[in-house]
Amino acid sequence: MGLNIIICGAGEVGRHSAEVLGGLGAAITIIDKDAGKLAALDDLMDVQTLRGDAVHADVLLEAGVAGADVLIAATHIDEINLLAASLATGLGAGRSIARVHHSVYFNATEFDYARHLGIDHLVCPDFVTAQEIARAVTNPAALAVERLARGRVEVQQLPVS
Repeated sequence: MGLNIIICGAGEVGRHSAEVLGGLGAAITIIDKDAGKLAALDDLMDVQTLRGDAVHADVLLEAGVAGADVLIAATHIDEINLLAASLATGLGAGRSIARVHHSVYFNATEFDYARHLGIDHLVCPDFVTAQEIARAVTNPAALAVERLARGRVEVQQLPVS
């Protein structure tokens, strides 16, 4: 893979993302304010860690955001994730992804926060979970269901006897 990825937040989502992406060969830097969480990650994984606040430009620059392929903002606070991802875009990251929980940020029908803040992708775990449950319930025979064209096209893989 060879990507240079910065992850803001050393919680469960940040840690799991680092495991998966690091396993694919990405170079990972994790930013968090909690020295204990970072120390635990240092013991478990081959990642760089940086203690600091991901909404401070100097911390992002120290982490190498200007040369990063992707910044993933995955703290437990939506507003921190939005600001960190927006700053990353402005500071030169190739792409930015922010995790959000509140639907007001994710639902772009009233206001497109991602576009306005220059964030490439917003991820809402609750929404993704609900979508997967709906797919399983509405397509019980499908082996796989994929949505394309921003959800306007659905492709299903079905068993054929």
